[in-house]
Amino acid sequence: MRSVKVAIGPVFDEFGGVSRHILGIKRNSSFDVVDVPSVLYRRFTRNRRNIRRIYKMMLGHIGLRQFDIVHSHVSPWFVNLCARSRNRSCRWAHTYHTLYFKEDFFGNLEPWQELVNESLVREASSADVRISISLWLSEYLEAEYGVSTIVIPNGVDVEACDLADGSRFVQRCGLEDYVIFVGSDRAVKAPDLFIRMARELKDVPFVMVGRRLNRENIYSKYGLDVPRNVFLVGELSYRETLDAIAGCRAFVMTSKREGCPTALLEAMALRKPVVVPAHSGCLEIVESEDYGFLYEYGRLDDLVENVRKALDDKQKGKRARQRVLDIYDWRVLVKRIDDVYRELAGET
Repeated sequence: MRSVKVAIGPVFDEFGGVSRHILGIKRNSSFDVVDVPSVLYRRFTRNRRNIRRIYKMMLGHIGLRQFDIVHSHVSPWFVNLCARSRNRSCRWAHTYHTLYFKEDFFGNLEPWQELVNESLVREASSADVRISISLWLSEYLEAEYGVSTIVIPNGVDVEACDLADGSRFVQRCGLEDYVIFVGSDRAVKAPDLFIRMARELKDVPFVMVGRRLNRENIYSKYGLDVPRNVFLVGELSYRETLDAIAGCRAFVMTSKREGCPTALLEAMALRKPVVVPAHSGCLEIVESEDYGFLYEYGRLDDLVENVRKALDDKQKGKRARQRVLDIYDWRVLVKRIDDVYRELAGET
């Protein structure tokens, strides 16, 4: 039987939840999945915006019609490319990860965020199969825009998590028994809430991992001085980030909204006590107090109290690991993606 070829993307770097999602499908699918752009291209064009722009123009002209299935994620450029490549022999799937909401970004979206929203609502809604990574997002898209989707959550590379070694990060940074934040300086991630929480727990070390997390940026964006018990290590590689999570005492997420956050799944796979807001994708993943600590978003006192509880937890991390293995392990979850591909390829 002829091999069904799938183009999935875009992956311009290997950081962030969307890229990990795409690469997780590529690594685990039983289909011939090709990530776009390729690893070689990503290495060649790293930090070379002009070359990346030329590449987009060339691929836009050539298209992806040599593939049987094209699978888009987030990027308006790639959504448009898949839309134009789709024909009778090339079918199109799109995965919704989230939308941008003004209330999550100080009441104002940047032009590129507006462009992403417009592309997702207008163009991606025409895909042959539409997937949401969380139930809340699926229900929102249906209620607000009449866009129907099937729900297939984000996955996690448990094998990569099992290779993580917290001692490498501990030795490198000279820290132990710390509470960790993995995200960025973006308003939706609410790093300011994490810092305010750390101020209330002065005897506990806190680590913040992610892009643009530095003292100057935090002060200019949120008007906050970073206390001495908060250590900003900035952006790390994928392996280094897993090491940092593996070495922590508790994992905390302070996001205003999440689709189905990869970092949370990684922390649970590593048996870490997790403290997350009781909303959106965080609530769907943790589900109940059996698997983590849920706090009411906006209540600093509730967040602080739950972090205190997490520091003494010995059981929830183990149960959380099993929940991930049962539901979110890519080796299990990819079967549902493959079912979508079989349907699109006419194999069902």
